[in-house]
Amino acid sequence: MSRGVIVTGGSTGIGLEVARRFARSGDRVMITARSADALDTARSALAAEALDVVTASGSVADLEDVRRVLYEAMEQLGSVDVVVNNAGICYEASVVDTDDQTWAALLATNVSGVFLMSREAAKVMIEQGTGGVIINTSSVNSTMVEPLYVPYSATKAAVDAFTKGMALELAPYGIRVVGVRPGYIETPMIGKVLQDPAGADEWREAVSGVVPLGRMAYPEELAGTYLFLASDDASYITGTNVVVDGGRVASPGAM
Repeated sequence: MSRGVIVTGGSTGIGLEVARRFARSGDRVMITARSADALDTARSALAAEALDVVTASGSVADLEDVRRVLYEAMEQLGSVDVVVNNAGICYEASVVDTDDQTWAALLATNVSGVFLMSREAAKVMIEQGTGGVIINTSSVNSTMVEPLYVPYSATKAAVDAFTKGMALELAPYGIRVVGVRPGYIETPMIGKVLQDPAGADEWREAVSGVVPLGRMAYPEELAGTYLFLASDDASYITGTNVVVDGGRVASPGAM
């Protein structure tokens, strides 16, 4: 049965691949992002594969944008059955070098964005009365804290808390809440964080040395996990996270 699916941060990286996978499965998909141009590019790429998605620009940190996105989703998709909270940002900086503006931006997108979209989507799902699934993109850094990523890790730990708590509160309505903790993934975010092509290459090499599978993953290697968690095959899974990290958190020295 076709479902109405919203994927935030859906114009690039993990979000785009997740949207592609849901669209291929026959679901009705809306992708959101702050940049309308990026959304147009993503929609064109999917259209070239004969995959039809709709778009809605806006910030997950803005309540009015969130409510508008959900309204447009109901208008264009007919229902909201699955929400993938994937929008997120990351900065590389020590705690003492993280300024107030950076900290506020991390909280706004990674924490408030997940909370606002989940809260408003849950209201819609409860009113529909047919259950639903909320999937939150967390990170292995929510538990495996690394130097220069402490503020980012704190926001992802908050996402894990949302996943557990919302799962308990929404279970009576048949709404499942689950999380995905990606490890090191080859996405455009790497370039934005490091802002140095040479440094990015060195970073990739270092990462490969600590991941048991010996490499980073590509976004398409995660997409199937989201599709599974939203499926009836995962009907008894809620309040937990699935780790997709090539064995990183199981390796010596990981926390």
